[in-house]
Amino acid sequence: MQSKTQFKHETYKWDSEMTDYVIGKKPVEAWEHWRKVNLILFPANVNGNHWVAIAVDLKERVIKVYDSLPEINNVLEITKWTSCLRKMLPSLLVHTMPDIFTDALPFAVERPEKDIPNQGNGSDCGIFALKFLEYLWAGKPFDLEAKDGGALRVKIATEIFKNCKQVSCNNIVEGNLVENGCN
Repeated sequence: MQSKTQFKHETYKWDSEMTDYVIGKKPVEAWEHWRKVNLILFPANVNGNHWVAIAVDLKERVIKVYDSLPEINNVLEITKWTSCLRKMLPSLLVHTMPDIFTDALPFAVERPEKDIPNQGNGSDCGIFALKFLEYLWAGKPFDLEAKDGGALRVKIATEIFKNCKQVSCNNIVEGNLVENGCN
């Protein structure tokens, strides 16, 4: 029979700051409690050279890895590099919401392959990961093609700069992105 947690209590202790994030107290009181959250979306860097989109379905207890270059990582490799998340997230949820999450068994891992667009080169993985997250958040089917990488890169850069404070163009060209008057 499996125990309630997968970790020995002597080896770790959830500090109050970490649990405050989950229950909605950090970094601001306006954050919602995770009990109101069904899906967690974030980009992840794999081995320092590849970006994927991660969707954690809390109700289904599954971590889905959306990869625009699937030949780089097979499911076994994905299971290895998601091992910590698969084990620690359920443990944190049991600790903070024992009424909803009653066991800390590791989450399953899936790599959806149907209708997942592939990038057309070795450098657009970050762009595709961001767009995957955008489509997942909006609940829309992926509408991307390999040829879209360059245009998507420009669109994302435009959105970033449109929503930033005034930025010094000289510093961007030199590779040092700093806000005017703040350096």
